[in-house]
Amino acid sequence: MMKYVIVGAGPCGVTAAETLRAIDPTGRIILIDGEGSFPYGRMSLPYLLNKKIEKSGLYLRKGNSYFLNQKIEVVKGIVEALLVSSNTIRLNTGECVCFDKLLIATGSKPVNPMIEGLQLPGVYNCWNIDDAQKIANRLEKNSKVVVLGGGFIGCIIMEAVNFVTANLTVLEASEYMAGSMLDPVASKLLEDWCLKKGINVLTSSQAISMESNGGGLTIFLNDGGKLNADLVIVATGVVPSINFLRGSGIKVDIGVLIDHNFQTNINTIFAAGDVAQGRDFSTQLMAVHAIQTTAVEHGRIAALNMGGRIVDYRGSLNMRVLDILGLVLCSFGHWKEIDGGESSFKLDKTKFRYTLLNFFENRLIGALTVGWTGSLGIIRGFIQTPMKLGKWKQKLIKDPNLIFKAYIDKSRF
Repeated sequence: MMKYVIVGAGPCGVTAAETLRAIDPTGRIILIDGEGSFPYGRMSLPYLLNKKIEKSGLYLRKGNSYFLNQKIEVVKGIVEALLVSSNTIRLNTGECVCFDKLLIATGSKPVNPMIEGLQLPGVYNCWNIDDAQKIANRLEKNSKVVVLGGGFIGCIIMEAVNFVTANLTVLEASEYMAGSMLDPVASKLLEDWCLKKGINVLTSSQAISMESNGGGLTIFLNDGGKLNADLVIVATGVVPSINFLRGSGIKVDIGVLIDHNFQTNINTIFAAGDVAQGRDFSTQLMAVHAIQTTAVEHGRIAALNMGGRIVDYRGSLNMRVLDILGLVLCSFGHWKEIDGGESSFKLDKTKFRYTLLNFFENRLIGALTVGWTGSLGIIRGFIQTPMKLGKWKQKLIKDPNLIFKAYIDKSRF
């Protein structure tokens, strides 16, 4: 009987466990959960802040007996070391768990800036259930809230907080919001939209220190200004959670290096999700895509390979979607210009609508959209298939919003 161990009980790890159970009904499956609660989805935490869901709404699967019924053993503990020579992991509880095949699905961890006072009461990462509950308990209609970070995660938290309080300020150290997924044009539309909705956005602005001020906090800024807040939420980025692999012999770079079958340099050990550095669909370079939909896809395909159903992975598409107070922003693939490529765009600032398409030779390789969702699946399909645009390339260069008509026409053949 094969013994599978999965480290990490997020969407990637849970999907992998279920997939393994489906293809190996008799194998032993152990899911290592590094947090004290029932396996849950971290990306749902903001909905706990604005009380759109209860704690149980975070859970990935319903029913206390779900994993028991699936014959998936859930073990609580944080992995402290991986001992490759003995196919064993050691937990912080002192327990050692051996395996025949191991999946590393430990996800990401937050990166905090070096700011004096970051450990003061009232300053939180919104990274686990405990964080979210503490924030929710302090968050009131008149609360003054400062979010450090206007990137992808900061924007999601910002939207959730804004539903509770109108006294919200976002500090973004760079010149543009969500710069990892948006170009300057799209970022400016996002910033203007937030300002229109009453959110105070300060770009090129950093907190350099914080002090308690009798129940609240004073935040001192790099330009000499200061802000008062009842609550500070830190959302300044994430990195793969790989510290426990130091000295293990597993090859790492930014994340755990994997091949097209999700194997590491040790053939019994696999990695998937936010922690894995694997093939990027668009560039074929090694990249980390910390996106939940990608993590779920990783978990399923990694498990198939662990169970002997060999599947070559074509690479993950760098795709992100934000819905900020009703404004939807999306980026796909090569949304930045590349050498030898061509671009087209259409912008309507008054309606907060923007379309950018990037081409290489006769194919669509990347896109940005703001303010509409009607053809997102079509854009993704064009990028992920080798479909040549033919005469439609020049038409799309003249008007990128013709993408739906291009799809209808190309689908006839």
